Amino acid sequence: MPLSLDPVVLPGLPTLGYHAASKAYVDAQRSAALGTESVTTSVTLDASASSVRRLSCTTATLAIAVPTNPFDQQILRIRVRRSTAAVCDVTFNGSIMLSTGLASRTFSVSSGKALISALEYDADAAAWVLTAATVSS
Repeated sequence: MPLSLDPVVLPGLPTLGYHAASKAYVDAQRSAALGTESVTTSVTLDASASSVRRLSCTTATLAIAVPTNPFDQQILRIRVRRSTAAVCDVTFNGSIMLSTGLASRTFSVSSGKALISALEYDADAAAWVLTAATVSS
């Protein structure tokens, strides 16, 4: 018998299945992330607004503050692109913990390149952890 992904319909209960609710959540997250937000010297991201953020650095330095409104094990992806000829030094707040593979919280992003990073919220530590960061080549 093949496996069905259709929701189970029980009398008197709504028919919205788990996969439909999950798809609605993912669609909302994607639509919120479609645009690129131009930022200047600092930015505080609201983690409840979207799990994917695209930023365009318009100054020589950009400070990323501790994101607000997290939930446990939430992953927040942040892409910072530099569109002008100069370099943008992107620094994550000192309260954001670094994973063992990262030695620095500051990354230099040159014109046409992007910093691609991921943060995960650890409720036990009550802190965000920078789990990945790389500058595109």
